[in-house]
Parts: sequence; structure tokens; C-alpha cells
Amino acid sequence: MIQFRAIKRSLVPDNTMADYIHNLPDRYNNSKAERIAAYLTHQFSNESCSSHPDHMVEMNIESRSEDGAGLVLYSYSKPCCDTFTKRIKEMISKTKELFP
Repeated sequence: MIQFRAIKRSLVPDNTMADYIHNLPDRYNNSKAERIAAYLTHQFSNESCSSHPDHMVEMNIESRSEDGAGLVLYSYSKPCCDTFTKRIKEMISKTKELFP
């Protein structure tokens, strides 16, 4: 089974009014990481490896802003086998298409 968790980090503090106004949507809406984690939870939370049904993979989706660009980083605990690793990589590439 896969458990998804969203993390939001702001590495650069807002130091101008323009930065503050630019970042308002992120402050009051769900972060990109939260939206991706919600989508993945809905689509894939019951996904499990047929050979290792008890194995749990924890995936963290983190959104950050660096140099004015929004980055989304994915990290996950070790999957049980190569087949499940491939499946997780497919999920990540699909979310990169859906949430550019």
C-alpha cells in the first residue's frame, strides 16, 4: 500500500510587497503538493504489490519556492521490488503531466 503526505516549505521569506501579492494564491489555496497528494491518495492509495501485499511505501510530496519558481519534489521509502518501483515512477511522471 502507498501512503501519501504533502509538505510545503517556503525557503525564501517574502521581502517585498510584490512578492507578498505574487504568493497570495499559495497562501490561501492548497499548495501544489497538497493537491498532488490528494489526487494520488484518491487514485492510488489502495495500490499494493501483488507479491508483497503487506509492504507499505510512504511517499512525501514537497512544494517549495526557489528563485521565484515553484518546485515539487518527490521522495519515497524503499519499495519491495522493481515492479512496484516502476509503478511508483509511472505515478510520478503522470502527476508531472497533470500538475505541470
